[in-house]
Amino acid sequence: ADCVRLTDLSFGSDVVCEKDAFLNAGTLGAGVSVVYLDMVSEVNRPFWGTENVRSVDLGKVTSIGDMAFYGSEGVEFTIPSTVTYFGDLAMYGCTGLEELVLGKDLTHIGVDAFKGCLVLTDVTFLAERCDDLIGGVFGDTGADMSFTIGAPCSYIPSYLFEGADMDSLTVADTVTSIGKHAFLNFSGPEVILPQGLEDIGD
Repeated sequence: ADCVRLTDLSFGSDVVCEKDAFLNAGTLGAGVSVVYLDMVSEVNRPFWGTENVRSVDLGKVTSIGDMAFYGSEGVEFTIPSTVTYFGDLAMYGCTGLEELVLGKDLTHIGVDAFKGCLVLTDVTFLAERCDDLIGGVFGDTGADMSFTIGAPCSYIPSYLFEGADMDSLTVADTVTSIGKHAFLNFSGPEVILPQGLEDIGD
């Protein structure tokens, strides 16, 4: 805490950080550049209470825990497509996240994981199946979002677009099923569903 000259921080293991470990750390104005090395697979809540993080490169991380980067306003994120698990509120309010690729091995996105990410404008969803999503994943994001569902995705998970407002949504021809409430309170202007669609949930 209060390490006010800290400018660079690297994590080389799946270290568990208590929520105030880096409280108020980081150079004012310049901020801290954070890098997760390739051997790190899991991130919990390392910067709770820290406002001086400039950028975060998540390397080859596969799991981002609950509230890991909650309220990380203005932080530039590099999130790899290797992430398979996003916890509840994992990226909530991260106003520096502009692009996101959700890879084919994705298994879980928690409640409000990307809610309030106002400049998130380009999302690609490639998960083969992700049944256990909870509502509001992309709620309160930027209205000019472009969302692409691509191969091998064959299923639009339940609640995926609940409360979302986006300019464009492209659905791959590989999609054959839509989960329940997938478009609940969806505010986008247009959705074109693929010809091979077989099932639409409640």
